[in-house]
Amino acid sequence: DTFHWEKPSNQRKGGGSGWRSGHTGTGIAKNKLVTFGGRWGNAMTNEVQIFNTDSLKWITPAVKGACDHREYHASCAIREKVYVMGGVSEEGDLTSDLWLLDFDTMQWSVVSTYGQAAPRPRRGHAMCGSEVDRKIIVCGGFDGDSHLMDVCILETDRLTWSCPSTTGM
Repeated sequence: DTFHWEKPSNQRKGGGSGWRSGHTGTGIAKNKLVTFGGRWGNAMTNEVQIFNTDSLKWITPAVKGACDHREYHASCAIREKVYVMGGVSEEGDLTSDLWLLDFDTMQWSVVSTYGQAAPRPRRGHAMCGSEVDRKIIVCGGFDGDSHLMDVCILETDRLTWSCPSTTGM
């Protein structure tokens, strides 16, 4: 097989909102890309949009509750849930809060965690989820003063953070 980029001819049909920056795109199910947050021009947003890769159409779903506006955050999916962490708030502050958008109920909620303190506030970090053991891994970013090289792991079944010491970098 040869992999190549293709630009869909109808990409602007069906509710796409135009250019965006500082947002996240998270794959969920087998055919959906969920975009959240970021900025359109000078306006920060907390809007959720879903791109269906089969129909090549955008939708803006009705969502209960609201995650705070943010940009340069990170997100990942585990099962039918999208997790959003950190980033820059509308006031310009770095955050470390964790939110959950449950696709079964289409409702936002703040995730209360336990154990070691949550990762410190940051932007520009990486985040991925493991479907097998239901863990979220957060890595790196920028805390306003320095670039981070830490790794923190959230066990989503117990909602406990750990930040193991790492070597090699």
